[in-house]
Amino acid sequence: MRAYLRPDEVDAMVQAARKAGRHPVRDAAISLVMFRHGLRTAELIALRWQHMDLKTGYLDVYRAKRGHNATRPLRGPQLRLLRELQRLYPDSPYVFVS
Repeated sequence: MRAYLRPDEVDAMVQAARKAGRHPVRDAAISLVMFRHGLRTAELIALRWQHMDLKTGYLDVYRAKRGHNATRPLRGPQLRLLRELQRLYPDSPYVFVS
């Protein structure tokens, strides 16, 4: 039994999130960003727009437990979802709001 998701399974999960719920863009972005960057929930909910540079496509990740902080690249689908999310919630300092 596998303990991980394959990229095609993540894509299916992102597409399903975009079709359901009250916040489809947010939910799709959460799924994709958590998968691509291996974020814990605490790291995800702590993300602020100031940690991202959507023009050059980089994300500063601040690890919650003993990990190493890092600057990670944001590419294609992640950038599009995050830009769309920023347009939907322009007044929030946090990336993922409920």
